Amino acid sequence: MPEKYTEQPAPMSNDSQPIWDLVVADMSARNALGVERYGTPLQAFNGRKALQDVYEEALDMVVYLKQQLVEEDVKNARIVEVINLADAAAKSGKAVDPKLILSALGMFAPF
Repeated sequence: MPEKYTEQPAPMSNDSQPIWDLVVADMSARNALGVERYGTPLQAFNGRKALQDVYEEALDMVVYLKQQLVEEDVKNARIVEVINLADAAAKSGKAVDPKLILSALGMFAPF
C-alpha cells in the first residue's frame, strides 16, 4: 500500500447518530420524492440509461465538492486575516476595530 494510505485508528464510539441511519433516512426520502415526481419508484428496465444518470450525478457531485473546497479556502483565509489583525494589534498595543474583524470574516460590508 502506498505510504500516503496509512492505517487509520478504529472509530471511537460517541453520542452522535449513526451515519447509516442518516443515509437510510435520506434514501427513503429520495425514494418518496421520486415516486411523487415520476409516479413510480426506480426500477430496472425503466427505459433510462442508469450509467448515464449516475455519470451526470457524479459530475454534479464534483461541482458541489469544488464549491465546498473553495468556500473552505475563503473561510480559512478570513480566519488567518483576523489572526493577523489581532497579532498586529497586540504588538502595537492598539485595539482592533470590531468592524475590521467582522469585515475580515465576511460578516460586515467592507467600508
